[in-house]
Amino acid sequence: MLTLRALGNPEAQVDGTAVSFPTRHAAQALFSLALAPTNQLNIDELGERLWPEAPTSRLQRSIATMTWQLRKALGPDAWRISRTGNDLVFKSELVQCDLWSIRVQAFEHLADGFHDKAILIDRLREPLLSPWQHEAWVRYEQRLINRLVKELQE
Repeated sequence: MLTLRALGNPEAQVDGTAVSFPTRHAAQALFSLALAPTNQLNIDELGERLWPEAPTSRLQRSIATMTWQLRKALGPDAWRISRTGNDLVFKSELVQCDLWSIRVQAFEHLADGFHDKAILIDRLREPLLSPWQHEAWVRYEQRLINRLVKELQE
């Protein structure tokens, strides 16, 4: 089973063993796909996230290399990453992610007050993907989390 930790330092584990990514781009691609609303991103958008300064002419080759690196790092879970047309897709079935779980609990609390609000707020205040917190796509995701915290505080 693939497990992702997005709060704090990002980490991925396959069957309890830490995944070692050969490049930060491979790790960032996995988390970028995992946090995308449909678990897929257009290749151009993903390329812009990972290599914002790179010329467009080099992105296809960079994406292909990074995809190979990501699949290799995921080992038996390599099947989760596929390319469909101009999209890179992450198959998230049976994946556990700390951020997904805490978001579900937060929305359940908003709906029926089921969970301890203080604990949810504390968890959501943990830094998101802390080594990459200055990346535009991470800042965007952090703003979404901050909005959720505000809703919980109301």
